Amino acid sequence: MRWWLIVLLLLVPVSVSAQTHPCDTAPTPNPIVKNTYRVQFCWDAKDLDGNPILPADVQMRLAIDGTAQALRALPTPISAPNATGSALYEYAGLASLKGAHSITVTAVTAEGEATSVPFAYAVKGGPPKPPLVPRVAQ
Repeated sequence: MRWWLIVLLLLVPVSVSAQTHPCDTAPTPNPIVKNTYRVQFCWDAKDLDGNPILPADVQMRLAIDGTAQALRALPTPISAPNATGSALYEYAGLASLKGAHSITVTAVTAEGEATSVPFAYAVKGGPPKPPLVPRVAQ
């Protein structure tokens, strides 16, 4: 079985149904998100030879616009595996400056690293702050 990663940024909570697994559908291209956002990816937790990798033996690294972040523990899957063995994983609470960005996810073990293809997205700003202390004068 081939080892792979797909990066997904989703704007709405994932709903897992019996018919369609999140890892079986393509992510929305170039989504526009607000801070904070979630990064989701699919992975089958295997090496290139098809051998299982224990969660304790792998760490993940996110890179936003080519800037690598600190290694993170592999999160608990938020979905059961699909027919090919890939489960959906998620990191929440990410924030970026307003504008266009790209993200990759890298699986890191003692044997090496494997990086997803870049995924493009954009961050939009929030609404303006309200005016303060309205007044009426004569």
